[in-house]
Amino acid sequence: QQHGRVQFPLAQEVAEVPPRLLSAEEDIEDREKKQTTTGRKPQCPELAERNGDWKGSREVGGEYTLVCYKGYAVMGRNGSNTATLTCPQNLKWTAELKCRDMDDCADLKHNCGPKGVCKDKLNGYTCNCNQGFELETLDDGERVCGNATQGANDSCGSSTCGAYGECIEFKSHGPDERAGEHYSPSAPCSCENGFVVNGSTCERKDCGLLEDEFGKWTGSPLYNLEFTLRCREGSFIDKYLTEVTISCGPTGVWSEKQRRHRCVSPAHEEEERRERTWEAWVYFVCVLICICSAAMAAGLTLGLATVDPFGLKVIIHTRPEQNSSKKEKEKLKANQNAAEKILPLVEKDNRHRLLVTLMLFNTVANEALPIFLEELVPDFAAVLISVTVVLICGEILPSAIFTGPSQLSIGASFVPFVNTLQWTFHFISKPIVMLLGCILEEDADSNMKYSRAELRALLDFHGHDGNAAGSDKSNGGSCREELSSGCETSGGSSPLNGINANAAANAS
Repeated sequence: QQHGRVQFPLAQEVAEVPPRLLSAEEDIEDREKKQTTTGRKPQCPELAERNGDWKGSREVGGEYTLVCYKGYAVMGRNGSNTATLTCPQNLKWTAELKCRDMDDCADLKHNCGPKGVCKDKLNGYTCNCNQGFELETLDDGERVCGNATQGANDSCGSSTCGAYGECIEFKSHGPDERAGEHYSPSAPCSCENGFVVNGSTCERKDCGLLEDEFGKWTGSPLYNLEFTLRCREGSFIDKYLTEVTISCGPTGVWSEKQRRHRCVSPAHEEEERRERTWEAWVYFVCVLICICSAAMAAGLTLGLATVDPFGLKVIIHTRPEQNSSKKEKEKLKANQNAAEKILPLVEKDNRHRLLVTLMLFNTVANEALPIFLEELVPDFAAVLISVTVVLICGEILPSAIFTGPSQLSIGASFVPFVNTLQWTFHFISKPIVMLLGCILEEDADSNMKYSRAELRALLDFHGHDGNAAGSDKSNGGSCREELSSGCETSGGSSPLNGINANAAANAS
């Protein structure tokens, strides 16, 4: 307290609270926040290795070096005991470096002799000798079991079976009891776990080479050796790593976890995502095309194949002056134009061709629909949607529309499309049409709608309707009398959609 005032300590003089024990991700976030508030540059997380030390700078662009202890080497660095990482902008290390014990048995010349197996130790090795053999040191400094230069016995000779195997001496009563899956009768060698007999030596098991689209595997896929995947620029393993090193296990087969290591390119994934989106839209459009095609096929089958050619002829021969109103005349003119377009498709010689073509078109559309749906939805959903959509949108609705009041105008508008279908399916439909023509023969007078007796009955029926409307009773009789020359009615409406009996007689 000075001059009656209390002086508080400055913010930077306040003692800092010891940091809490946090998880790895929370620790990184806490450090980044602390670095921001204190003005320090952001840093990559601190690393630790029990068989080495990390030294250097963890700031962005700084070099952080792992130095392994004596007898250890950095995995994936070809036996080097040091490796350096550079902190990237995203503060995520690009590799997970570890120190592993160096295999001092791999480069032996005498491989501990025929009766010894090498055991790797930290910064050295030892030889485990069979009973009766002693550990000796040769002039070159290597240790062996027995006399490695002259051969241990008659059966082994100078064969050492490698550093990871021992020679089995043949006896008169049979092979050695230690011979098992690692023993070969053709070569008396017993190998350590992870090794197999190859001739007169024990070799490491091979897990097989691996391939990667955006990276390259280097090193050796043999047991207990290093096999390293390094990604190309712009590709990563598990989002941020650019390399990973694995080792083949004693079974000689890569584990599922090891096989999952692969380089992924974000740019390529984005391109694939766009391609999948584009393909999905293409399949969706194909589904719509199939639904529309099935609808048109079903509608045209009922709208055209069921049209009566005789009715079309009646419409064509109807005289406009026989209609009382202008609206009826315009409607008749439109129906006549439509009938003239449809008639060539439904006449006797083309009727089977029309039916077969539309049925083929319908079959192709219905069978292709589930194929495209399976690319968008699961199989069960594809079947359910296919059945539902085809029933409602491909059968019921088009059948109601194509057979409605505008049947002729709708059918006439699709005549060019039907002609195109007929030429498209010509080579498939032609044999079927010929077969139908042989099986279902039509009478020569099949285009005759009514016989004379039926036509007289129709005129009688027309005459009775006219009487009910107050028309002349003798009109029906006069029509019967004048049937061969035609007649006109003075009142009432025709049962053929407003068409008079004279047009029906002329068409017949």
